[in-house]
Amino acid sequence: MVKICYICDCCGDLIAEFDADEVNPGIAGGDGDAGDLTQEGREDIIDLNHKEGKVFISSLCDDCLASINLDPGSDAGFIGEPRLH
Repeated sequence: MVKICYICDCCGDLIAEFDADEVNPGIAGGDGDAGDLTQEGREDIIDLNHKEGKVFISSLCDDCLASINLDPGSDAGFIGEPRLH
């Protein structure tokens, strides 16, 4: 059993967590499907903590998305410079 934890990269809040039987090999860097993530992108947002049996995935919570005026359902990109980081 592995615990998947989504953490906001901006404020550090826990967005969601759930238990999974296993980790998709694509997420772990194998040959499985990890969407459009490159290896560099995968390493940037996914932290596999095998010792604790957890996977941490960086994302943005709804409050932080709202603070940068980016609707969670929008496909719009940044018009100006991002205000985070």
